[in-house]
Formats: sequence, C-alpha cells, structure tokens
Amino acid sequence: MEANFAEKDGDTRQHYNNVRLPIAVPVTDRVQEKQSSMQKKKAYQFSFRKLGGNGVIRLSDFSDKVILIVNVASHCNATTKEYIELNRLAQQYPELVIIGCPCNQFGHQENLNGEEILTSLKYIRPGNNFTPNFELTEKIEVNGAKAHPLYNHLRLSLPFPSDRTLIDDMAKPGGFYTHPMRIVWMPISRTDVSWNFEKVCFQ
Repeated sequence: MEANFAEKDGDTRQHYNNVRLPIAVPVTDRVQEKQSSMQKKKAYQFSFRKLGGNGVIRLSDFSDKVILIVNVASHCNATTKEYIELNRLAQQYPELVIIGCPCNQFGHQENLNGEEILTSLKYIRPGNNFTPNFELTEKIEVNGAKAHPLYNHLRLSLPFPSDRTLIDDMAKPGGFYTHPMRIVWMPISRTDVSWNFEKVCFQ
C-alpha cells in the first residue's frame, strides 16, 4: 500500500494525491440493469452497521472528508501487514476516514463474527494486543447478489479496469475465475473485487 499525501499551505484540510489503491470494479448485466437508479445515489448516502451491531457508520457523517474503504480478513497471510499499515495510515493522517469491511468471500479467510474478529486481531493476527484505530463494519459481502449496496454503487461509478494482462491472467486455467475454491458467489463478473484488502478511496 503506497500513498503520497501532502497538506496544502494555508489550508488545514488534508489533500491526498497520487494514492495507489488497487480495486477491481465489477459491471455485470444484472448490475447494469440497476445502473440508472444506482447512479443517482452518491457514495455518502450509504451506511454500514458497526462490527458487533452497536451502532451505524453513516458515510454522510464524513461528507467533507476523504474516505478509504477496505475489505479485510483476519485469517489472511496479509492480515498482519495490512492491519498494521492501516493503523499507521490512520495515525499519520487523522483527517482520512478509514473503514474496514470484514468479508469471508475470499478463501473463507474471515470465518469469525463480531467481537470474535477483534479478539483474533488482538491475540493472533497481528497480535500483541493490537486494536484497530479505524472503524470496522459488520461482516458483509462485496461480490455477487448479496453484495453491500455501496460496493454495487462503486461498480457503476468507478472506471472500468484497463489492465488486459491482469484480466487475462485471471481468466486462464488456474487463474482467479477458474479456481473452484475462490469463487463462492453468484453472479460472477470478470471485474469483481478479487481478493482481501482491496481499497477504494473517494471524496
């Protein structure tokens, strides 16, 4: 995860430039049918239930801020690295709103729920009494028919992927879209979010 954030002279707001945040942006025929209505809604109109069900995260509360959305998992090889880096990012740029969305659609690497997730983060990965200093939502789906409405909205709003080589690699035998243990949702789009810790940044 790389970011180059600079603060504009004379302005107390943070300005975020040259942020490298990879995400696949899905567009399927079924999703396209909802395009006209979904495009009328802005990302800040969506909300999440907080992890554990105690409260709601309303993106409208952060309408004047930059928001970073990340689908996370507590049993992934990248869990320790990604969670520590997200904590560092939140500490370094307090005006940046980071929201982690636990998801079990990639290798079944988030089988826990609610407080179990926080306990796992504290004692296993990353461990050492780790506590995320950014918001975590309840467990959601980011692909398929039950995807969270924000992710459906982002599929329609963000640029279509142009990396032909990456797409071809995902479609070839042994690639992402042909791996029976990786595709656990329907419908499938060649531009679905492809793995844990993909990131979307918007303002």
